[in-house]
Amino acid sequence: MLAVSPMTSFQPDVFSAELIRLRTDAHLSQRTLARWSGVSNTAISALEAGDAPAPHPSMLSKLARGLATSGYGVIDDRKSETAYLALMRAAGYVPAVLAQVAVIDWREALMAKGFRPDQSHIVDQILDDMTSKRLNDHQRDQVLSAVTSMLEALRVTSPER
Repeated sequence: MLAVSPMTSFQPDVFSAELIRLRTDAHLSQRTLARWSGVSNTAISALEAGDAPAPHPSMLSKLARGLATSGYGVIDDRKSETAYLALMRAAGYVPAVLAQVAVIDWREALMAKGFRPDQSHIVDQILDDMTSKRLNDHQRDQVLSAVTSMLEALRVTSPER
């Protein structure tokens, strides 16, 4: 699997607070989140205690789906996407400027970061891939790596605004 690391230093206390907030807002115990996400109760406990390293995006995806599962086992895709974005931001994978907007607004945020109008098809493809439920973990890692590289390139080549 492709190695992926947060864009910024992982801060366990920031991530811990966000995971606890999302879990309690969803009215879930750690055990219920573990059951619905497929992430062990031990791992969830360690993340919430701030005793774990930065979780991999695939684990964050599982947690997000668990957080968006109803008592009837139905997953709310919009809640899942929102939770995934919040967890990715808290873990340091997604810059705050992008994490503050909804997934559907990523296109405008990326365009505002320096993509030219003639490059909009590239942004659309990235977003389609990133939000696609058909991607396996390796493909999600590749998309995340590509987005990270582009944002880094923009940071280097774009003048300060």
